[in-house]
Amino acid sequence: MPRRPTHSHKASPISQDQSTQEFHRVFETDMSAYLGPGNDSISGIVADLTDPSLQWLRCPETPFVPGFPFDIFNDIQGSMISLDSFASQAAVPQRTMLPFLKRFTESSGITDGFDCGTLAQRRQLYNSIDDSHCQFLKGKTREIATMIRRTMTRTQPCSNIGLEWSPVMEKGCFEFFSPVNLQRFLLLFWSGWYPNTPIIHRPTFNPESEPPGLVASLAVLGACMSPEPGDCVRAMAWLAAVEEAVFSDALLFDDSVVASSDLVGDEQVVWDRMKALQAAYFVCIAQNWEGSKDGKQRIRKQRYSHIVSIARSFGLYNLSLGSLDATSPTNQKWIKFILIESMIRTATYIYLLDSAFVLFWRLPSRVMSLELNTGLVCPEACFQAGSAAECFLHLYTATKARQNQFRLRVSSCVRLLCSSQHVDLDLFRNLSSFNMFTIISALCCLVFQYQTTLVDVSQMSPAATGLSRWLWLWRHGDNIKSSSEDFPSDGIWERIGFMQHADEYYHLACAMLERWKHDESQIRANLAAWATPFGQVQGTPKYDDGEMVQVKALIHEMENMAY
Repeated sequence: MPRRPTHSHKASPISQDQSTQEFHRVFETDMSAYLGPGNDSISGIVADLTDPSLQWLRCPETPFVPGFPFDIFNDIQGSMISLDSFASQAAVPQRTMLPFLKRFTESSGITDGFDCGTLAQRRQLYNSIDDSHCQFLKGKTREIATMIRRTMTRTQPCSNIGLEWSPVMEKGCFEFFSPVNLQRFLLLFWSGWYPNTPIIHRPTFNPESEPPGLVASLAVLGACMSPEPGDCVRAMAWLAAVEEAVFSDALLFDDSVVASSDLVGDEQVVWDRMKALQAAYFVCIAQNWEGSKDGKQRIRKQRYSHIVSIARSFGLYNLSLGSLDATSPTNQKWIKFILIESMIRTATYIYLLDSAFVLFWRLPSRVMSLELNTGLVCPEACFQAGSAAECFLHLYTATKARQNQFRLRVSSCVRLLCSSQHVDLDLFRNLSSFNMFTIISALCCLVFQYQTTLVDVSQMSPAATGLSRWLWLWRHGDNIKSSSEDFPSDGIWERIGFMQHADEYYHLACAMLERWKHDESQIRANLAAWATPFGQVQGTPKYDDGEMVQVKALIHEMENMAY
């Protein structure tokens, strides 16, 4: 497994003098590249930007971070300078490249949009399964077939499926969810998709004893990544049936089952509802990327609203591991840890997919950023550990080094980073890529939500402050990018998923701010625009953008420095 390189510069509390010195050094270097060597204006710019009159940039512990689009400061409340003249004279040395977001928005399927392992790796895993070693899953195949048959033959017609149960369909169901296929598809899920959504505790996952809805949803998603094209086609054919089955689970909508941080860990009904919710979540992932046009629309507009509501009634948005004693490992404590951490991760990913619907498909937010009062997720080494002793060793080491960090909630992180007051950034030192991705997603949504109100860009100081601090943390953190090619096939599930590209979301948020400022200036310059019917004014965003047209255009403009 690749080792992270050591960094000579570690995050630590920084005095105002140190902040200014570092700012001068780094910013002059960047401005030299931007304006060209020997430009006498550089020192003046640096002096202006560190002027104490810039109230919202006065973060004593946070140097101003180069890389933020200069134009965004022109209309920010409290800014006493304009950088338009410098930007207009600058020769652009390089373009801003966003390879993950470009791939994500232009892809036609899940393996095109994400790193799901190379085709050779998936082929090797696929061929490693022997039919003779899969017969223990015969019972699970029957359970899945029974579940789907019951759903499709119920009294209420399955309008979302448009299919009827028949002997031919039953035969196809047993073939697709056969023991050997279940084993293959689950292996493809773990190696291909799991790093992108690590919400299930793999070391204790046993397909033989898991609910049929969860196994079926993971299998369908895994089949979408199969190296055999026929598997992918059949997976898409079974998507709607599995979707209907998992959303028909009565336990999913049982509001009497509520989670809390005080659970012991052996509350079976809580485990069952969480797994039912995870099954529904993974079906939404599969449908959103591999489903039909109607299936995708149904997920974004209907099903996902149910998932958000279920998570809310379940109490998932208020969970934390802050009270867990990590000093003495026991199996009972480990079970509690697995349950609560799994629910925290599930709630966080429900929020993250909702934020993706907001940012890329321009849908209304269903989970507000400050509603996500869950604790930060634990380090991956803790969640991937195969025993109580190993887990609590990692957990104890992490909590001892960053005790206060484990008391943070996602909502409090966003509030602190956006605060105009002094914030000790040492509190956020070396947050994981997972947690940093969650925070930048929240900041992106904050920018988007501001754009949908009547406020103007001059009131965006908190978001801009949060973005500046976030980027400083990212650059001073222990973040390194890797791909599935860097891992052996049997260890590919342990890699970091798309969360490692969190810095691209920072650039997207900056571009959104810059575009907002640009559109506002155009409208102000043309008073006649206010007489144009709503929806026709240049700059008015289109909502429910099923093809991600607007964000694609924004990424294209960023790469060509057109904004």
